[in-house]
Amino acid sequence: GLVEVYHLPGACVEPPANLVGWWTGDGNGVDISGGNDATLMGGATFGAGKVSEAFSLDGVDDFVVAAQTPATDSEITLDAWIFPTTLSNSAIGPVIFEKGTTLNSRIGLQVTADGQLCGYLSSDTFNVCSAAQTIPATQFTHVAITFSNISQEMRLYANGALVAQTTGTDTLLTGTEQFVIGDSQTSGLADNFAGLVDEVEMFDRTLTVEEIKAIYNAGAFGKCKPQAQPGKR
Repeated sequence: GLVEVYHLPGACVEPPANLVGWWTGDGNGVDISGGNDATLMGGATFGAGKVSEAFSLDGVDDFVVAAQTPATDSEITLDAWIFPTTLSNSAIGPVIFEKGTTLNSRIGLQVTADGQLCGYLSSDTFNVCSAAQTIPATQFTHVAITFSNISQEMRLYANGALVAQTTGTDTLLTGTEQFVIGDSQTSGLADNFAGLVDEVEMFDRTLTVEEIKAIYNAGAFGKCKPQAQPGKR
C-alpha cells in the first residue's frame, strides 16, 4: 500500500539513504525497513527506550536475532542507542550487535568493562577500541560502526563523534547472514549485553559523520518512521 513518512517539524530526522534494516524495539522484533523481522530469545523483553521502547536484555542469555539480512559485502554501517546496566563481564566485553555466522565472516561492536567501545571484523584480526570511559553505564549513548572494503577503514562513533578508527587488509564478508543484537553467536564466550538496546539500524553503505551526528542530535525524537497514510491501503 501507499506509505508516507509523517513527522513533526523540527522533531524527528529523516533516515539516511540505504537503510536496509531497522529494528526499533517498539514492543516487537519487526524490521520496519527491510522486512527481516527478528526473534527475541532467552527471555528478552522490552523497556523504556531512548525513542519509545527498546529491547531489554538481562546479560545472561537474552539476545535478539534476525536470521537473514540484506547483503552488505562492500560497505556497512550499524548503529543503535545503548543503555548498559553494567559494564562488567567475564569475557572481553558485552557484544552490542554482530552480523555474521562464523568467526571469519562477521562484524560487530562491543563495550569493555572500562567503557571502551570496540569494533571487530572477522576472526578478531581487525580490532579498534576507543579510549576508556567512552561508554558510561546507566545512561543512553548513541553508538555506530562503519566499514568499507574500498577504503579498508573501520570507524567507531559515540554520541555523533568519531572515537576510534583504523585501516587494515581484511575484507567484509557478511553477505545476507544473520544479525544478532545483544550477543555474539560465533565467539562461544559469555558476552551477552545487559541493558537496553534501541533503534538498531543497518545500512549497506558507510554513513558520514554528519549523518551519524544528525541521528544523535535528534535524541528522543529519533528518525521519522514510515506510517500508512490515513484512509489508504
